[in-house]
Amino acid sequence: MHQSEHNWKTCRNDLLLEVNNHYDLYENMTGIGGANKLRYRLSFFQYGTAPEDRWMIFPDMGHVVASTYNVVVVLLSQLQCLTFLPLHSRPPSSDKIRVLGIGLVNGDHFVQVDLKACSPMPPIANYWFKFRWEEAKEWETLFSVQIEAFKAIIGSDVATAESFDVD
Repeated sequence: MHQSEHNWKTCRNDLLLEVNNHYDLYENMTGIGGANKLRYRLSFFQYGTAPEDRWMIFPDMGHVVASTYNVVVVLLSQLQCLTFLPLHSRPPSSDKIRVLGIGLVNGDHFVQVDLKACSPMPPIANYWFKFRWEEAKEWETLFSVQIEAFKAIIGSDVATAESFDVD
């Protein structure tokens, strides 16, 4: 990724291509009409503030971002913490694996969070286990130590399971 904030059009287009190219995968994952809702949210390319119905929200976009850029996405907020893994690709060599930390600030704004190597990581989003392709299976064990460390320190008031609400 490592794109500036000014490349938002390219990012939205990349994510839209991912959903279009793997439409059935996202439709099965999000339910009837869910892939179209993802496409609707991503199909906003005008300058200025996007209307709320076009915001890229999490956890809905977690798998899309991870799969588009072949990165690990770590979502951190006071209410929900999840790790998203690519759905349909093998992991690169360990020195090439990228982890993108995303934090929710003030309930409506996402910021990039720089995570140190071997930082505790939230559990893998449960839909990954159900919908990932066989090629992606290798991702599962790469972060098991960090995930166990996270589970040991997180409170029970933080959700570590995902749900989809793409309305």
